[in-house]
Amino acid sequence: MVRSVLLSVLVRQHLSLKKEFRKRYPHAWLVWEAGAWSISGDGEQNVAHTQPPAEDLQDCLPTGDVLCFELATTSAEQVLRLGRASQNDIVINDATVSREHLLVIRHASGDWSAELKSPTQHVAISGRTLAHGKQMPLRHGDVLKVGEVLLTFYDPRSFELRIESEAEKLMASVPTT
Repeated sequence: MVRSVLLSVLVRQHLSLKKEFRKRYPHAWLVWEAGAWSISGDGEQNVAHTQPPAEDLQDCLPTGDVLCFELATTSAEQVLRLGRASQNDIVINDATVSREHLLVIRHASGDWSAELKSPTQHVAISGRTLAHGKQMPLRHGDVLKVGEVLLTFYDPRSFELRIESEAEKLMASVPTT
């Protein structure tokens, strides 16, 4: 199982660790971007019908923290399974994601790619449709749309830049005495 950490926790660690942050977290990351969800209407309580909220409600719903999955691998090449089922390495508990949806692959070169688990699933990577049976390279900043879930891929440096940006926002919001 891949370790998952809230972005807010990582921001606070960055503030306390400073230059040691990258030594502690030298890996690539997948970030489950925040989203607000509501169960479909008509009295139906089937979570398989989970949908984004109506457009007129999105601006008044709270935004939450985001969940970061550390892609720390134990070998030069590794395949991480992503899906809704608990036996996956990366568990995305969302009704729009299949039980076994996607493979995230680390190659011996250190590069990452994605591959669909079956031909019935759909994934878009930065707007490009991922074809079943073909691997698509992942580059820092790529947004993977898995079901209706958005995941952003970061290499170690770009992830640290995001953390630094969030830390600056946090520090700017703290009142000075």
